[in-house]
Amino acid sequence: MALTDYAARVMKRLGLLDPDENPEPKEAQDIIATMRSTHAAMLDMQLIDWPLDDIPVRCEDAWINYVAYKVAGDFAATTQEVVGRGEEGYRTLIALSAQPNDPRDIPVTDY
Repeated sequence: MALTDYAARVMKRLGLLDPDENPEPKEAQDIIATMRSTHAAMLDMQLIDWPLDDIPVRCEDAWINYVAYKVAGDFAATTQEVVGRGEEGYRTLIALSAQPNDPRDIPVTDY
């Protein structure tokens, strides 16, 4: 999934876009910049171990919630629900990234 797709999902999670809308390019770039810096910081702290352009499926929802929390103030969309989801997303990202092998990420081979 492209980073612009994640940006759209973040804005939809915040209730800023309808399901069939796409973010303005400037809004998407602001969210992507936050994703990049947040991802780099989490890598440096060794909290996650995956590249930003290949977010594991099991981490996507937690990543969306955490990034939505990180950018909510920029869009005046901070609520208790957003904060709660963001904090839970952060904890979930760390927990999921601590699991080195997940059978859902291994392609099925039929012998």
